[in-house]
Amino acid sequence: MSAEDEKLNLSEPVLHNLEEIQADWLLEELVDITNGTENEIGLTLNIGGILLTGTLISGHKYFEWFANTIGSGSEETTKYFKSFGEVYLKKKDNKSKPPALIHIKDAKFYQPGGNISIPAVDGSYWRGRITVVDGFILGKLHTGKN
Repeated sequence: MSAEDEKLNLSEPVLHNLEEIQADWLLEELVDITNGTENEIGLTLNIGGILLTGTLISGHKYFEWFANTIGSGSEETTKYFKSFGEVYLKKKDNKSKPPALIHIKDAKFYQPGGNISIPAVDGSYWRGRITVVDGFILGKLHTGKN
């Protein structure tokens, strides 16, 4: 075994007790990298057998959309909800907790046994807990109908 392998502890496979895992560390990293940036990543999530496909965005971008949607016509309401997104712009340190929420734009849901998406045409924005995600695929799901 090389010195580099010893540093990285690559001599033994990574084993996980699935009952102890709360969230996928790799998905948390993708969310963390995306938060506070303009980066976007095509992603498909498996959540209790339902597939959710769309584009991973930062919490800041999500709250910009949310504020503009819910506050349309009211500058005060828009400003209030936009302020929630500012927490995603703060620089994190090594002691920060991993992200708990994931934000997806152009979100579409697909049920098992069919390729019917909800919503049928344009996707929407979705916000959910990372701990409910069973698995993920890099890239968006495409069917012959969309």
